[in-house]
Amino acid sequence: MSKFTPGPWYMNLIHGVPGVEAKYGIIAVTPAIFPHDDTRIKDASKANAALIASAPDLLAASKLGLMMLGVEAQCHRESGGNGKAEAVEGAMDVIRAAIAAAEPLKEGR
Repeated sequence: MSKFTPGPWYMNLIHGVPGVEAKYGIIAVTPAIFPHDDTRIKDASKANAALIASAPDLLAASKLGLMMLGVEAQCHRESGGNGKAEAVEGAMDVIRAAIAAAEPLKEGR
């Protein structure tokens, strides 16, 4: 199982094109073709690079949020608020799916 390049990642121009770098090298470069110098495509490329650069922080925040929601669900169950616990667990399922999509594939998966 491989791991992603450790963060922090940051957006930077790489050979004049929006991209994402880390301490250990280039992570991604957005498309280098800007037909007719289209500002919308350039802006979208910068936004995509910024989103990619935030991925390690978003993954870490998701894991922390999942842990905190687990505590919240347990508190609701212990106090008899099963309906609230189920709602929290529904949110946890969404976060778990996002984490699973972001993490490297495990062997056999």
